[in-house]
Amino acid sequence: MEKNITRTDLPEEMVTVVDAEQGQEGQTRETPTTAQTVVWTPRFIVLFGLTIAIGLSAESLLTQGWLNGIYREEWVLLAHTLLVLGCLVVLERKGKATWIRVGAVAGCVWAVFASASYTALLLGIGKNSAILAQFHATMACALLATTICLSTHRIPFRRWDSLVFWLAPLVGGIAVLTLYTLARTDPHHTRVLANDTTMVLLALCVTLWWLRPSCWRSKPIVTFLFGLVPFLFLLTPLVPIDTIGTPFFLSQLLLLCLLLGVLRVVQGETHHHK
Repeated sequence: MEKNITRTDLPEEMVTVVDAEQGQEGQTRETPTTAQTVVWTPRFIVLFGLTIAIGLSAESLLTQGWLNGIYREEWVLLAHTLLVLGCLVVLERKGKATWIRVGAVAGCVWAVFASASYTALLLGIGKNSAILAQFHATMACALLATTICLSTHRIPFRRWDSLVFWLAPLVGGIAVLTLYTLARTDPHHTRVLANDTTMVLLALCVTLWWLRPSCWRSKPIVTFLFGLVPFLFLLTPLVPIDTIGTPFFLSQLLLLCLLLGVLRVVQGETHHHK
């Protein structure tokens, strides 16, 4: 009995098709017959490197300009977010797989609410307002949806991956319920609960990317970049207040990481379907 088996547990840089023969004893023999497809083309490597170099240089200059009082930080972050939104729209148009398209739509939802939060700050709403806390919680939900979709597409599911996907929501739900119980006595419990929920959802995003070896083996660059985004979100509020400019630079850096990750996925999808 002969059949073709497509190996989906290989990195996206390599696609291998094997022929398997199964005898009466139930043994299987695999023989590689094709082909490795290199996705990292020289042109994209140059583009990717230039984006990193120009992006980091621009962020440093923009941070210095903000420290000099030339403009408000929200304008810079809003421009970054709109650029990411444009790339996500391109990904939704070019993506053929359902996971990619749904993940791109969820990313667009994240970008819309991020833009709304920066616009609200420009209009004079305080950073500690309840509406911004709700926006941040919605953004974290959308980012988690994007994480689930992109960390599932072309990444093999082994026993550990299934365990992570079962345990992560359970632990996250218990954490949210615990935080809700503790926050009920707070007069601003709605805002506190929204902020705590945001932190839990971001931690789940980091877990689904960085604690799964399958992600690192299949998509190391995408895993690093998309895992770094929620990690920097979690890190930014912990930066000491006296380190002026650091939170703003980290906010720009996480948006740059998100942009690079989306570009990598767009390039991979475009090359895969040629």
